[in-house]
Amino acid sequence: MVYLTKRQKGVYDFLKSFIEENGYAPSVKELCDHFGKASLNTMHKHLLTLESKGLIRRDAKKSRSVELVEEHLKKKEIYDVPVLGSIKDGFPIKPSESVNFIKIPDILIKDCNIFVFIVEGNFLNSEFIKDNDYILIESKNNAENGDLAIIRIEEENLIVRKIFKKDNYYMLQSPIIGAEPQIKTEDELNILGIIKGVYRNY
Repeated sequence: MVYLTKRQKGVYDFLKSFIEENGYAPSVKELCDHFGKASLNTMHKHLLTLESKGLIRRDAKKSRSVELVEEHLKKKEIYDVPVLGSIKDGFPIKPSESVNFIKIPDILIKDCNIFVFIVEGNFLNSEFIKDNDYILIESKNNAENGDLAIIRIEEENLIVRKIFKKDNYYMLQSPIIGAEPQIKTEDELNILGIIKGVYRNY
């Protein structure tokens, strides 16, 4: 195990998170700014220490050349996910007239079967989801407490409800403020998926 002081570990952790998020290293100035306007000389010493301990490697002739040793940092993958149509609370899905796709980073769809609907109306305002937002839905037939789920009712009609399990039944809380919750048994619950995220065009 490599021993690091608290500040050296802080510098290493920031380097790692920055590279993972951006795909490249921060500049020395950005490092200094992050740590409260630390001097360039002090930051260079921290980097030399991390390099001497085999945690990073650098090319002194290049800017942003810091690499983490023995760290496999994946670049972000972007996937095209089809938009299946629009959803309005209590109504059937309105299919898209043409095939449209939205680009989704892999962190949101890793190990998940994701599909996308466009929200029609303002019934999800209390969840900070607005009309014309894209909602990312993980296809699954069960949900955890507090999940916002897409539920099939009355043949093809869909509703969006927050689910809470109570002993041997489920309470379905509408996102519409003031609406009374519905009570369902497990056999009565037909979950299509849960909302994992939202994308919005400005």
